[in-house]
Amino acid sequence: MSVRAAYLLLVPRWVRDRLGLILMGTGMAAGAAFWFGVRAASAPSPRPAVEAAVPASPPPRTLREERVPAPTTSSMMPIGIPGLSFRNADPKALSLLDRDSGMITQEQIRALAPAVAAAVRSADPRDREAALAALKQHGWLLFPGLLEGLRQPDPDVRVGAALALGGAGVSSRPEAMTALAAALLDPERRVAQAAAVSMFPGQPEATGDLARELVLDAVKSPDPILRLAAAERLGRPLTGFHPEEIARAESSVRDLAGDAEKPVRYAAALSAESRTGIGAREIAIFEAALQDDAAQASVRERAAWALMDQGPAAAHAVPVLLKEIGSSTGELRYACACALARINPSDHGVDEILEEAAQDRFTRHGVAAQEILARRGPR
Repeated sequence: MSVRAAYLLLVPRWVRDRLGLILMGTGMAAGAAFWFGVRAASAPSPRPAVEAAVPASPPPRTLREERVPAPTTSSMMPIGIPGLSFRNADPKALSLLDRDSGMITQEQIRALAPAVAAAVRSADPRDREAALAALKQHGWLLFPGLLEGLRQPDPDVRVGAALALGGAGVSSRPEAMTALAAALLDPERRVAQAAAVSMFPGQPEATGDLARELVLDAVKSPDPILRLAAAERLGRPLTGFHPEEIARAESSVRDLAGDAEKPVRYAAALSAESRTGIGAREIAIFEAALQDDAAQASVRERAAWALMDQGPAAAHAVPVLLKEIGSSTGELRYACACALARINPSDHGVDEILEEAAQDRFTRHGVAAQEILARRGPR
């Protein structure tokens, strides 16, 4: 008897039906498990949910690690400035320095030297302010490009480069002083005057006969930028000048206070305050500078400090100072408050501003506010 026949004879039908169903279900389950197992093995394994929710922290930087500049993108292409030369320099390119320090490299800053040389001779006070800020912060990087500017064929470029070197503190750079001394012999008078103004009052060679004559002569230049630079420089100590030259410089400063160009008048009035003292004309110039929104911020601040130094003699400027307190912020607001307190010591209307300014203990406005409040005593 075969096995199949024995199975059919000995196993009841209902048992055989149950076993068939069980075996069929087991086979289907095994097949499904095999199929999905193959699919799961071929698919990429998902990252754990916790890992996706909590990004890994970057390793801490060490003190010796240098920041790697961000790569140049299409929106930053002007920063590279490979095509920016002294012939086509745009002062507005200096706005790139307002970016985060990690977004611009030292090489790109060096490439802005032509823009700085153009900005210092710009008629726009904002361009000149930007140039001075760039020279103050990045002068050591801009030096090589500015020295190259002194060798350019365009005299306007050479004037700009010479004036920019003066704003970068050439007295500590022997190579810059040497280049400016050579520029004193430039066949273009304007370039020689710019070089002399920038050298003054630096190293001893800056007060040589030729340099002194060029500085005093620059106040008569037809170029308003040179007159402006001369007016600013003549407010400094005239070390090495002969008595007759000092008298000539003081006379020139008074003459420049009546210049046709407002920036020149502002600079001359500020220089007159430090040299010869000021009168009603200079006080009126300071009032005009305070109300001139187009003037350099530093000029407006210095005008407010100059009015403070005059005390009650500057009483005519009180309405202007009150107006500026209501519309200005920061250093200018504090300077105006200090000026009002000095002009009228019995008026306590600006005490709250003075107390706020006094919190910055080691700034000019902080020191001035502390002194004024100490003199007044408790209210």
